[in-house]
Amino acid sequence: FWIMNQRRLRSRGNSSNKICGNIYGVICASTVVLVLFHVFLVSNLDDKVDNSQVKAAIPDNSFSDFDVLENMEKLNNDDNFDENDVNVHASKNTKGAATKLGGCEGRSVQVFYYAWWANPDKDGQWSHWDHVVLPHWTDSVNKKYPLIGTRHRPENGDIAARFYPELGPYSSASTSIVREHLWQMKDAGIDTVVYSWYPAGMSDDNGISGNPDALFHSFLNEAAIIGLSVALHFEPYNGRDADSVWKDVEYINRKYGNHPSLCKRKRLNSQQAVPLVYVYDSYHISPAEWKRVLRDRVTGNYLRSMTDAFMVGLLVEKQHLSVLADSGFDGMFTYFASSGFTWGSTPSNWDSIATFCVKKDILFIPSIGPGYDDTGVRPWNARNSKNRNRGLYYKEMYKYALSTLKIQTNVQPVLSITSYNEWHEGTQIEPAVTRQGYLDYGLDLSPHGYLQLTKEFSQKWHDLR
Repeated sequence: FWIMNQRRLRSRGNSSNKICGNIYGVICASTVVLVLFHVFLVSNLDDKVDNSQVKAAIPDNSFSDFDVLENMEKLNNDDNFDENDVNVHASKNTKGAATKLGGCEGRSVQVFYYAWWANPDKDGQWSHWDHVVLPHWTDSVNKKYPLIGTRHRPENGDIAARFYPELGPYSSASTSIVREHLWQMKDAGIDTVVYSWYPAGMSDDNGISGNPDALFHSFLNEAAIIGLSVALHFEPYNGRDADSVWKDVEYINRKYGNHPSLCKRKRLNSQQAVPLVYVYDSYHISPAEWKRVLRDRVTGNYLRSMTDAFMVGLLVEKQHLSVLADSGFDGMFTYFASSGFTWGSTPSNWDSIATFCVKKDILFIPSIGPGYDDTGVRPWNARNSKNRNRGLYYKEMYKYALSTLKIQTNVQPVLSITSYNEWHEGTQIEPAVTRQGYLDYGLDLSPHGYLQLTKEFSQKWHDLR
């Protein structure tokens, strides 16, 4: 419009008209700048916290010294949080019941969650959906599987899983995806998300190197809005030892120790609630090293400033019972959703494990799952696959976990679920859809069927006395 107007004015040769035209041009240019600025803001909304949602999720009397917007500004920009000032609660709403954030002291239902997924639209490249087909440790087996060493091609509909997600091959960096996940978990009665965590600059072999801790920061903020607690699942990384793990604990305490959604539990004979940390493959570190670090928490000899954690080690073999207890772990978990894959993941052993833990005054956390099938990335491992059997496998594992409630009367028990979205191993309860070349949840269950079963399990876990 301005160009057309200038041409019209120039043809008239009137100086006053030219001045008006210039003013009109400035107005047009300003409008264009404002429109572009608005587009920029809208395009970035996916990665920002929506304060209107915060207002809807937090009661009017939740803050003593700050209002909602000031506190959410603190959540977004400050690395140190004061939980006395930011006393966030999720309100009762249509999505779920009221939950005190960070309050996983009581009976708890927790689920393992993975944020390693990436796609080109959001992240510029694939991560994990294109996972390489892994080799067996013997050449004779590898010769039977010609695809070993090749990558899946998600762009062609080929993902590294036996099931196909309802949301498609998504990005864990998408805030809209994270919110959908969190609401689904909340609706299913889960109160704590166990987040797969790597230190800054590290990732697994198939992940994107960079700063996964930034995703964790954002995840905590989103969990605070929806009303879920977040525990940590420390993953293995190059150079990990007992000292580096304790430095990770120090880092979590320093950066997130007062975040309102960080899950905390009190250690035995302690009044201080500390972050709940699961350590995957803890047996790769020697018992002597663990004992040096963890046992010194009692004597106070270990040089540290403001750090401690409720440490939960992985129980694989029977001998790990005494190793974990004597090393100073506060609890043990079984993780694997394949019954019989390890001694610890065999549900018929869980009552005896719970009895042992009661005697040692530590927490036993059984891990249940809906099934297991990792042949999309380990085609030679079919013998460890566990058919979901239309939910019956999941129900059977849950019955064994429920039995441990009658034994662990000395603690507030925790149920863990493997997993929300470990698609490679086929343990996910996240909705999956029917698609050619992939398994589905069966005629008896909708894509959301395992979330519904989890909701039933969660209600009974909290109600049974």
